[in-house]
Amino acid sequence: MDSLFRRKGFILLAMIVGGLIAYHVAKAIPPWYTATGLLVVDTLQSNIPELEAVQSNRTVEPWGGRSEARVLTSPQMIDLLVKEMDLVRDPDFNETLRPTGLQTFAEASWVPDPVANWVAGLGGPLQARYDREIEREIALAVSEALNAFSEERSYAIELAFSGRSADKSARLVNTLMELYIARQIDEKRSATQQSSEGLKLKLAELQEELAVAQARVREEEGNASLLNTPEGTIISRDLADLVRQRRTLRAERDQLAADLAQLVGAIAGGALTALDARLVTPRLEGLWQDEAGARRRLSEASLDLGARHPRRIALQRELQSTQEQIRSEAGGIAKSLEQRIASLDNQDRQLRRQIEAGQGNAAEVAKERTRLAQLQDEVTVKQELYTQYRGFYEQTLSTLTNIDLHGADVRIASVAVPPIKPSSPGAGLLTVVGMFAGFMVAAGSIVGRRYLSSGVETLEQLSQVTGLPGIGAIPSVASWMKPKQNLASYVAEFPNSGITETLRGILLRLNLSAVEDPKKVILVTSSEPAEGKTSFCIALGRTAAQDGLRCLVIDCDFRRPSFTTQTQLQPDASLNDFLSGALDWGQDAVVKDPVTGMDMLMAKATHSEMREFVSSTRLRVLIAEAREHYDLVIVDSPPVLRVPDAINLADTSDAIVFLTAWRVTRVKMVQEALNRLSVAGRPIAGVVLSRVRGTIPEEYVYGGYSSH
Repeated sequence: MDSLFRRKGFILLAMIVGGLIAYHVAKAIPPWYTATGLLVVDTLQSNIPELEAVQSNRTVEPWGGRSEARVLTSPQMIDLLVKEMDLVRDPDFNETLRPTGLQTFAEASWVPDPVANWVAGLGGPLQARYDREIEREIALAVSEALNAFSEERSYAIELAFSGRSADKSARLVNTLMELYIARQIDEKRSATQQSSEGLKLKLAELQEELAVAQARVREEEGNASLLNTPEGTIISRDLADLVRQRRTLRAERDQLAADLAQLVGAIAGGALTALDARLVTPRLEGLWQDEAGARRRLSEASLDLGARHPRRIALQRELQSTQEQIRSEAGGIAKSLEQRIASLDNQDRQLRRQIEAGQGNAAEVAKERTRLAQLQDEVTVKQELYTQYRGFYEQTLSTLTNIDLHGADVRIASVAVPPIKPSSPGAGLLTVVGMFAGFMVAAGSIVGRRYLSSGVETLEQLSQVTGLPGIGAIPSVASWMKPKQNLASYVAEFPNSGITETLRGILLRLNLSAVEDPKKVILVTSSEPAEGKTSFCIALGRTAAQDGLRCLVIDCDFRRPSFTTQTQLQPDASLNDFLSGALDWGQDAVVKDPVTGMDMLMAKATHSEMREFVSSTRLRVLIAEAREHYDLVIVDSPPVLRVPDAINLADTSDAIVFLTAWRVTRVKMVQEALNRLSVAGRPIAGVVLSRVRGTIPEEYVYGGYSSH
């Protein structure tokens, strides 16, 4: 504004010159006259539904008037109009029939005769033309001067034409409306006859298709494999019986296996008396009784007889013999169980083969039943369609001769009359427009010179300078009502705003959801300070947290940390405490954002330990652990042209986002920063233009879409 005020004299002069030029142009240009006519579309439906689609241009849609307006001004209609009015022989339309500018000047009454004769000798009249090429030129000129307009949900069409003659403008509008109505009647007459013939042919085709479909259904229904029972098809029922038999057999086999395992364990442990009752045979039970009697007799003999007494030795041998018989009997039982299990396994294999064969047969039956169902549905659809068309045809035959199908669907509601006053702007209005144009040209030149040598202004320019994709442009959120508002607080206050949606678009362009190469750790940096990277980091993190991502934002700007200023949070512990070893990862170094739930690691200003912190192994371990724990990790680093911290931190990230402030950062600074950053060997995902004022192209922002 200061620049404009200082050059107010130049601006005033430009306005005067522009006004004078516009005034003389207005006086030199002949006036234009606009004639207007009105058409109304008839929206009544025909009582023959099948003929509705072919009854010329009858429309009932909410945009019907607009559709008719486009047809009314189509090239075909304009060509008919040119031929009907024979405009190629009208000097007002055929410029080859008009005198040239030199002739007009020579014929002026105020021009002296010697001058008029000399000018007349410079050039003769134009050669008159009536060919097809001049017809096309006239049709194009008429089309440009003709306008058909219909409001939304309106069936009234306003037709207007602007020309040099008031009478010819009105006659042209009326002629075009009459031609349109006549052409519509001709088209309807032909379409009505074609539609009745088409109905008859279509009915015969549908009848033939229905017969073919019914024959196919009867053929499929004769398939014996589709025989139904109350329990389902025969194959399905047999298959279910086999599955039940196998399930019962496997249960019996599992029980026998458990019994065998118990018996083997009892034999090995000498605890046969603990066997389940169903495994005990009568002979085994008798042997147990014999064993008990032998033990009792041996015990009684031991009281009176010595260890080497023949009777006591005989009793011991009898007990051993009985025990051998018990073990032999148990072994026989185990062998019987093994044979039974082997027999059941053999039966199971046979049943499995039968089930597999049955399943194959069942699959074939299912396919046949599916084909039959599809054929039956097809017959139903064709039957309904045939019945509908037959009704249409019969109704058409009975009513076609009783209604007027050849009337126009559009009528003239108001004919065009020759206008009295010209429609072109007067000299006064054009003078004002010229003065305004002079002001705009002068102001534009001043502003252009003012910003000719400024920084980057558009995302396209930034992308061309850097050779990197532009992934977004962030508007400035500060205003005269809230001069200190920053992007981080704005996103928290307006989660569904266009700016927040733009940040979501940036997250999407960063390809965070890629399966093969997800970019989970994003390093954000810039060329110079005060380019908005800290507020961008917090706003991007809050947006990700609002969308359900586990997000951590780390402040690695140890020289000028500003997370506390941006978020108005004062943590008890900081990232410095963790890097110095005073805190562990699980302690209070992580701060939870109360607005969105985003996690933050805030730094405190330091100079003595700054270099150790940036290259610290603990910082890299922390980022590596955060990569596993979070969906997104955003690292805020210092500007590249001031300190090498961003280059040192680049190897911990998957991609880099480079911020450039609108009209602040110069092109050479951006290029130098990217050259320094290239030695880090990490890909730069894209560039973001921050703190943009004014209008931003729609392809780099989102307008927002919410219910309030």
